Amino acid sequence: MTKTELIDKIIAVGKNEIGYLEKASNSNLYDKTANAGGNNYTKYWAEIQPSYQGEPWCACFVTWVLVQVFGKDGAKNLLKHYPYVYCPTMAELFKLYANPEQGDIVIFYRNGTFTHTGLVTYVDGDYFETVEGNTSGASGIIANGGGVCAKRYYNSNLPGTKFVRPDYEAFVTQDKPVHYAQVFYDKLVAAKIISNLELWSDFESFVTKAEAAALVDKLTGGTWTSEESDASIHWAQPIVISLCGKRIVTDKNTWLTNLDAYISKALSLALVDSATGGMKSKYRGRAVDHWARNCLDSLCDKAIVATPHAWDDDFEGTVTRGNFLALVCKAFGI
Repeated sequence: MTKTELIDKIIAVGKNEIGYLEKASNSNLYDKTANAGGNNYTKYWAEIQPSYQGEPWCACFVTWVLVQVFGKDGAKNLLKHYPYVYCPTMAELFKLYANPEQGDIVIFYRNGTFTHTGLVTYVDGDYFETVEGNTSGASGIIANGGGVCAKRYYNSNLPGTKFVRPDYEAFVTQDKPVHYAQVFYDKLVAAKIISNLELWSDFESFVTKAEAAALVDKLTGGTWTSEESDASIHWAQPIVISLCGKRIVTDKNTWLTNLDAYISKALSLALVDSATGGMKSKYRGRAVDHWARNCLDSLCDKAIVATPHAWDDDFEGTVTRGNFLALVCKAFGI
């Protein structure tokens, strides 16, 4: 996540609280408007420092917002202490800026001290906007005002007010490259073909015979059989029987033997070729270096496999989930 994205998230969390009113007592803390009163009881104190209920809470609100985005440890790192409850503390710990930037923490100066705080949500030259806790919608600096509000200011009208700039850069993360199989996975999830999301999202692990059979069976209409099956033997045994009933699998014993073994490239190609209309006639019985080459060439003819070199380097090798997802998506037009 970029710095800009982090700041956008902070602002979104803060703005989502606009309209929250402090409570008259410890009741209805999580309702925005119920039990409104002037006694400084809030959900923010309840989560950040319960023993401080009844105290002014503008700084607590800033702490609470950062905790929602970065967690307690992250907020503590950004604030250089925890929790932030007293505005002058920020002036002691941070470099102070005279002009605001989006994402800054503003500490308002009034009557010779820093007395109120909030988050800067927008800046346009001298003009800036904030979201603040324990304030009101009235113009000017309103400390201990009773609610969460969006406010507007001109910096030139606020002598002594300063801006603190937390080190959001420390939380910037580099996005991982998207795996080539993600698009196939997403399509199969959307089509409700894949239900075991965690299993199939591990794109570089290998596929078992049972898992491959289950996916192809679902893609070809779901489990059907005229034969008696017994899931107590293995959960995938009825699926293999179903594939036999649909004449997709002809060598039942090959499939029922060690269903938890990793499927070979050869067996994967044969399964998908059979499930998509069967082998092209010109390849049936053709003498080749490996029987699966006929399946591969048949799939190439059907425009299902476009990169045969990814499959024929080792027909007896294992198949990654990513490769299998790509194969079945192409085969079944998903």
